[in-house]
Amino acid sequence: DPLGFCKGKDAVNFRKFRVAETKHGRVAMMASIGTVVSHSVKFPGLENVLAGLGALTTEAALPGIAALVVFSGFLELVLWK
Repeated sequence: DPLGFCKGKDAVNFRKFRVAETKHGRVAMMASIGTVVSHSVKFPGLENVLAGLGALTTEAALPGIAALVVFSGFLELVLWK
């Protein structure tokens, strides 16, 4: 703990912080892969959606954004407890 966030904390809190850091690292790695892959791979039904941040401005992207939220929620709440 180089920044001293766990000073005065017990082992349970330290483990909680360690698990949270691992989860955030996994999410960051998935996001970086998704950023690179999104420019070359288009899912069926989403071919005409802009790549990158432009996708947030189109109505056609709503099903993809909803699927992303559901999938990431599943990972967070079920698999990565």
